[in-house]
Amino acid sequence: MSYPPLLNAIYAVSARHLCRLPRYRTKDGIVYRGQVLHGLTPGTAVEYMLRCMPALRAFHDTFDEDTRILTLTTAVILRQFEEMEHDNETEEEEGAAGVQVYTAPSPRTGRVNFLSIINSALRGSQPRVSFLKSELLNACYWIALRQEVYDALLKGYTPEMDQNPQSYGNVSPADRMIMHASHVARWMFEGKSQEGWLSLREQEKILEEEVATQFKPLMWLPPDREKGEVFPTIWFRSVAAITAMQHMMLARMILIAESPFLAWVTSRLMHLEYIRANYNATRQAADPRLAFREAEGQVRNIVLDICGTSLQEDKTPPVVVNAALAIHLYGHYFIDWYERKALRGVIKRFSDARAWPVPKQLQDFQLSS
Repeated sequence: MSYPPLLNAIYAVSARHLCRLPRYRTKDGIVYRGQVLHGLTPGTAVEYMLRCMPALRAFHDTFDEDTRILTLTTAVILRQFEEMEHDNETEEEEGAAGVQVYTAPSPRTGRVNFLSIINSALRGSQPRVSFLKSELLNACYWIALRQEVYDALLKGYTPEMDQNPQSYGNVSPADRMIMHASHVARWMFEGKSQEGWLSLREQEKILEEEVATQFKPLMWLPPDREKGEVFPTIWFRSVAAITAMQHMMLARMILIAESPFLAWVTSRLMHLEYIRANYNATRQAADPRLAFREAEGQVRNIVLDICGTSLQEDKTPPVVVNAALAIHLYGHYFIDWYERKALRGVIKRFSDARAWPVPKQLQDFQLSS
């Protein structure tokens, strides 16, 4: 490895991953593939992360483009390190490592803001090197954007990634789906305007006609309720196709559930209830509650579809993460006991297979009946 900070970033994420998963813990310490990793503790991950800091701090004074791209890659990997962090564990791990982090904090969390480094690196590198000439730089952008969509929807903030794909060369069909999900997440946390909703729905229609047809599932089977099945069986041709369609489904689900026109229906419903209560009026129009029931039903079906796709590639991290994210967003729409039990099974797979912390909302869902 010719760039030590990148290797240290990989070690940092790997150390945190291994320390997180119970299946690697033994009385002798952390064991991976039969090898005891002596001295590996949660603090080890912080030590490796700290070794990357000098390179990140020196980024703006670095003019060699290859080094800048490698630094960007380091920041993207450390962003994953940041995602794997429990809200209350940073101080504990730093104490275990016997060190303290002195870096520019994130305005949201007070922690190291790897996203600002990523954005700065992308802005600084793009004019000097074409994305068409740097597959690594291209991959960094789209991985970072996907990370930002997940983090924004999980923690409830407007995505901060620069969104100007025309500057980054050709956009693949799968990446267009991820960009759409990013636009929807931004709309969700920036006022949910009716104009924005209509524009995104039109964008969704174009993607369905021009892009989604390239990712048609190889097989789609409805669940057999008599056998106790809850999720449909949906098989795609590749992991890229699954990831693209999951982002498309997440975006569609949000636009349905958060439609500003449902708020208009709410005001209409309240107006009708007032008339009925005060004037004993008969109903002259369709019950506005029907719009809510239809929207909730559509959202539930999309959540089940996303979970169904995760069954095909349950060992592929992003697939399981997106299924858990769908439950995190709209698991409360489910009241059927069997469906909730099946969703809790997805959360358990997410918890068992991943080093990511299970968000409190999903923990509460697991404990619910």
